[in-house]
Amino acid sequence: MRWTQAQLDEYLLSLQTSAANPATISDDAPPDEGRESKLQAKIESWARERGYPFFHDRSRRKNKAGWPDLTICLTGGIVLFLELKSAKGILRPEQKHIRQQMLYLGHHHFVVKSYKGFLSIIRDHDYAD
Repeated sequence: MRWTQAQLDEYLLSLQTSAANPATISDDAPPDEGRESKLQAKIESWARERGYPFFHDRSRRKNKAGWPDLTICLTGGIVLFLELKSAKGILRPEQKHIRQQMLYLGHHHFVVKSYKGFLSIIRDHDYAD
């Protein structure tokens, strides 16, 4: 995609606005205890049980820096991009950048720290379940 100058200007302005307001976590539920992989396994199980295809690239060395951990395809052409974090996990700068780009472009990107929070995202945004 090639951005027009107006789109680029708007995007750069959105970066400045988000830097002033660092509320980047989409998940308001208390974080789950344990490792990020445990949270990922629960969400993958949820998707598998419902027949939703999902993807997680396990080759960390070849991944694009900052790309979300999990992608889930829902009904109606909705694709969720999920950045999973443990209780003490924080977004790295490249993760914040990718998140900002995806949100600007209208994609569904969430930072998730708990399974309960994931389920509330599904419920609150009226995604198919």
